[in-house]
Amino acid sequence: MYIKDRVGINSSFRPLLCLVLFTSSCVASKQGDQTNYSADEKQAIEKTLTGIIETANAGDFESVMSYFAHDAVAMPSGEMPVFGTELIRPRIQPMFDQSQLFIFLTSEETEVSGNVAFARGYVSGRMEPRSSAPTRYIDQNEYLVILRKDSGSRWKIARLMWHPMWPPPQTIVQ
Repeated sequence: MYIKDRVGINSSFRPLLCLVLFTSSCVASKQGDQTNYSADEKQAIEKTLTGIIETANAGDFESVMSYFAHDAVAMPSGEMPVFGTELIRPRIQPMFDQSQLFIFLTSEETEVSGNVAFARGYVSGRMEPRSSAPTRYIDQNEYLVILRKDSGSRWKIARLMWHPMWPPPQTIVQ
């Protein structure tokens, strides 16, 4: 009885309530229509990420660079951001010149909204130097990449951020 008296809808609000419910049902049906679109786009993003890793492992530096938008920002762990491909290129080219990459990607999450998407996951592997230097291991780094469709409807890296999953061991000084 108490609840009935408190939740009664004033007759002046009924048209507004009907409008809200109608609009909500239209939005829900539109979101349902986007599910297939998003699934296709998610597959395209996964294909893009796989392509980046395959070309990196093949040592094809120019192909890797083609996945970056010209105004991309790379945000390496513990360093200043690197703005644009003009600065990203010289930052990563030595890695390709000096090492053979064996990188593995585990995608955990991909979301799409129109022409923008993000993907999150883990990357690991190794860099085998072309010299006698020791192999460098990439131990479970987390990544977050924001992608944007270009004018040719290709997904490009707009922002790329990564960091080690585990903090480096700290030396205890006594």
